[in-house]
Amino acid sequence: MNFLSIESVTAKPSVSLFISNRYIGCNDNVASSSNLPDAIKSILIENSTAISLLDYIAITIGPGSYTGIRVGLSIAQGIAFSLSIPLVPINTMDVLCSAIRTMDNKERIVAFPAYDNNLFYFVLRGSDRGSEKLNNIELFKGKSIFGIQLDKYKNIIDYNEISFSSRIVGEYSIENYNLLYTKDISMITPIYIDKYSVDKMGVGY
Repeated sequence: MNFLSIESVTAKPSVSLFISNRYIGCNDNVASSSNLPDAIKSILIENSTAISLLDYIAITIGPGSYTGIRVGLSIAQGIAFSLSIPLVPINTMDVLCSAIRTMDNKERIVAFPAYDNNLFYFVLRGSDRGSEKLNNIELFKGKSIFGIQLDKYKNIIDYNEISFSSRIVGEYSIENYNLLYTKDISMITPIYIDKYSVDKMGVGY
């Protein structure tokens, strides 16, 4: 299938193009999520691909940047609605889990930064994934943590960065398309990790 993969949860959003499920290229020169429409237009023009040829849009829905999630999802919903194609909503933590499962069976903490120096995380033991929780960075002092956007905590934790991009998101969408795709694009729920949403979800400290 032909599709765009939009990654808008990190500080450096990007867009990748796939044709017949094959990675074609990426536009990662995107200053912020507000520049995503231009990035999408550019990558389609550069690869002589009409937007009408797209079969679906893969889009990250969080956790991650509040503004990035909101803007990215709105753009993806707009394209999908205009073309009458489905969306494939991608959970950031699911991609990180998938990326690290290829490693050995040792216990690993996989995390993403949340508000007020908290980490949103889960523990992975082989293929057994624990429930997602929230805790202050100080709890992880000296521990080995796998994740993304944790550079500012390098003096506290042993940080192991996981590769994360619109290309990886797109590849994940191919593998999980039948499980995740939806034509009911207005019902997709973003995953915001702020105090209100954490309390609402019941994720403990």
